Amino acid sequence: MQQKKPGEIPSAFGLSNQNNNSAPQGRPIAEKGQAADARFQWRNTVLQLIGRKISPAARCVATLALLALPVTGVSALSLSDAHVSINGFATIGAVYNPSKDLEFVRDFSQPQGARDGYSLRPDSVVGLQLNAAFTPQWEGVVQVINRLGFRDNYRTQLSWGFIKYSPRPDVEVRAGRLGYDAYLQGDSRSVGYVFLPVRLPIEYFGTAELSHIDGADLVLKRPLGDGIGWIKLYAGQAEEELAIGDDNNYDLDGSEVIGGSLNYELAAWRLRIGATQVQFNNELDSLRDLQQALISFGSPELAKDVGMKNSHIKNYNAGISYDGNSHGLTLLYNVRDTTSLAFANGRSIYALWHYRIGKFTPYLSIADTDSTSADDPRFPAGHPLRTPMLDTFKSSEFNQRTSSLGLRYELSTQTAVKLQLDHIEADDTQTSFYRQSRNDWDGESTLLSVALDFIF
Repeated sequence: MQQKKPGEIPSAFGLSNQNNNSAPQGRPIAEKGQAADARFQWRNTVLQLIGRKISPAARCVATLALLALPVTGVSALSLSDAHVSINGFATIGAVYNPSKDLEFVRDFSQPQGARDGYSLRPDSVVGLQLNAAFTPQWEGVVQVINRLGFRDNYRTQLSWGFIKYSPRPDVEVRAGRLGYDAYLQGDSRSVGYVFLPVRLPIEYFGTAELSHIDGADLVLKRPLGDGIGWIKLYAGQAEEELAIGDDNNYDLDGSEVIGGSLNYELAAWRLRIGATQVQFNNELDSLRDLQQALISFGSPELAKDVGMKNSHIKNYNAGISYDGNSHGLTLLYNVRDTTSLAFANGRSIYALWHYRIGKFTPYLSIADTDSTSADDPRFPAGHPLRTPMLDTFKSSEFNQRTSSLGLRYELSTQTAVKLQLDHIEADDTQTSFYRQSRNDWDGESTLLSVALDFIF
């Protein structure tokens, strides 16, 4: 495997692997009628996976992707004739948090993390990926990972599982379980080796906390000037749970996801502009008492606005990165807009700078998120339940920043060691991204992390 720059994704774990020229060619083609039947059966299966009750926009994206699949060839795919490769990745990470009042978690899928000492739980993960190239046009990918999950235990889950069809280098269609590609490096967040720091910051990446969707995507590429540009569209449904708080999980199963991005790459530069929407399919249990109370006070519309079911969150983001031979810079910005009073609107920024000195790469980063105030016109003055409504709204007002100083060392072309110091500041100690063990946290904490990342 060729040596990669820190943050560059190895081809085995790439977002859009190129056709494998070593794949066996000259596959026998089934008769036209049989192939057509197989194609329609396969498409129906994928549409069931995406979900039956999806919006016209999401159905349009999924249909465009599925229509790109050819009539012939689907039924002729055979794993016994495929060129199969198996790769793996792992992170052994330890984080030291001296605070007794703040419990650090990597993301919202983890109900517990590191407090008053060190812990291997938040950052450690292991994964395997199988790539099967059936022909130069057809490829199947399966990726499974084992990491700390929302039930506070280590569990193995299918993170990727899709079929990819690429009739030519400028067109790519995937269907199945896909990584949630809402940001730069968005769908490879479990592979610690491919990004520079120990972890991607929760202040930025935590605002779109899905890890995967079940659906389809379509990528169209073309040369633009001296670079290459591409558009990506995706649609599907979520299938996971988030740990909102103690004994308060939110089930995302069936929530509809639709989005897309415009991308441009020129030498060491990459630009991305994207948008995504998640429409929630289920209610958050902790909101039901407030909703019932609002209905009892004659405010059914407010009860609906407070709830999560059928509400949506939109995320608009832009990013630019430069990765030269010696130094690099990444700048990301997003704005989120929600329709539920249970979550506040806001924006997030992330900046990362690094400089390579041989096998060493020191880096600096800052991630910041701010939410809007609770001055929402839907909270009527004088309403007897205005205070609990405001409390619910304010519980999602994340105003927090993390400044990081780190060092990455390349032990080999497939192994890296990282050391990172994080300083966390939260404006409101009761609404940070992390778990509070006590109410007397002063809003500041310093973490020390070390991680061994490797691919094989």
